[in-house]
Amino acid sequence: MAVPSVSLAIIKDLTGNFSKSNMIGQGGFGNVYKGQLPEGRTIAVKRLKQSALTTKGKNDFAREVEVMVGLRHGSHVCLLITYCNEGKERILISEYMKNKSLNIYTFGA
Repeated sequence: MAVPSVSLAIIKDLTGNFSKSNMIGQGGFGNVYKGQLPEGRTIAVKRLKQSALTTKGKNDFAREVEVMVGLRHGSHVCLLITYCNEGKERILISEYMKNKSLNIYTFGA
């Protein structure tokens, strides 16, 4: 199953240009922002830190996209909606789960 990519300009629009007021999480490899799709659905936008863009980081990102394409929450929702691999940006967009981390579904954490 293929997931379409999206432009950085669209992601900036959905997150208020990665506004601090939309930041909902931080991690060693990047930050997570809350965003809103035009039809009203809320999304989580995971943006890889620029410092993580080594060859290994780029390979890890590609592998994460591949793994997430096949993941589903229950049997209903595909967790990865889209991604951005533009210039130096590596971004994953997934379903927003209030008070939950995607790691719970990805790694059982």
